[in-house]
Amino acid sequence: MFVLPSRHRASHTAQDLSRQVLEQHDLIEVLNHLPYMALILTREREVVFANRGLLETLGVSGIAATLGSRPGELLLCVNSRTNAEGCGGAEGCRHCQALQALTDCLHERQEVVREVRVLNRVEGRLSAYDLRVTATPLELAGQELAMVFLEDIGAQKRREHLESIFLHDLLNTIGGIQLFVEQMQQYPALCHPAELTRQVRLLTDEIRAQQILLEAERGDLQREILCVPARNLLEDALIGIQDLGARRSIAITVDQPATPVYLATDPLIARRVVLNAVKNAVEASAAGATVKIGVTEQPPHVVITVWNAAAMAEQTRHQVFQRSFSTKGHGRGLGTYSMRLLMENYLGGAVSFTSSQAAGTLFTLSFPSMQGYLDNAG
Repeated sequence: MFVLPSRHRASHTAQDLSRQVLEQHDLIEVLNHLPYMALILTREREVVFANRGLLETLGVSGIAATLGSRPGELLLCVNSRTNAEGCGGAEGCRHCQALQALTDCLHERQEVVREVRVLNRVEGRLSAYDLRVTATPLELAGQELAMVFLEDIGAQKRREHLESIFLHDLLNTIGGIQLFVEQMQQYPALCHPAELTRQVRLLTDEIRAQQILLEAERGDLQREILCVPARNLLEDALIGIQDLGARRSIAITVDQPATPVYLATDPLIARRVVLNAVKNAVEASAAGATVKIGVTEQPPHVVITVWNAAAMAEQTRHQVFQRSFSTKGHGRGLGTYSMRLLMENYLGGAVSFTSSQAAGTLFTLSFPSMQGYLDNAG
């Protein structure tokens, strides 16, 4: 159960329309038996009806609690809380597919179907929806309304990622191991066991990365906070990116302070966050470019920065942390989302970025320092 935002109060028109909608018993009966969420909205995108599926999914006490709200506010979209106008008022809302679908439906009076990503925060924890939004026109008592159906396609998106990315990477790693074994049989003197160990570790990393994400989204990922030297964390993370950097001719430089710096973190989860940040920077860089990693202590945090010279497009900047959003093709889009999910929900840290043509793209990973962690614990 959560308290809905109070930015919008149901207007008299919305309240009157809600009463008229509830008098359409056959329509209400159908909507309440749908296996997914459904809304009826005014031209101002204010809710005048929410079906049983939505109320149960979101833990709302009744229809009255939804009246006057907008869809992003019901879903607790992070953008709906950054502007006094609520849903639709933030800069990032310009690229929201849900808003575009509703606007097109209401203005063109025709059915619109879009796949939508919503990043939300419930009781301080980050989570996400992948939805198929269908908006269709409805006229009632001379008022032009819209019926909106919100179908959860998160399982489909997870399956697409599993099939197109995880299994592909897994087969590539297994192929490398198979090739090494064949060479070892033919030319044993030329093969080094350390290479097999490295390939097996890469295979283990791929499986563990998928496991971490699945457990994190279910909310049952177990963490173990330890004292971790920043140098060790970076060395472990960079092992997993060396091959990609070499294939793309990308130089990776690391600037660390002379005095050792210690984080209070789970080394396995933190390694995944850092590896994703560096991997994204390498993939965004042109051949022959340089990716720069820096470490600074900014009490009570240890800050790791990852820079590359490429700039993000405006649309990308506003959607980069959304689940399933990617500029790299179908089935991608979990790297930056998982970074933020793991940092905020499990490591007590934060992820942010800046990007411009003049300065390139800089991701900032802020981890609790060991000293800060001990001070808070005391």
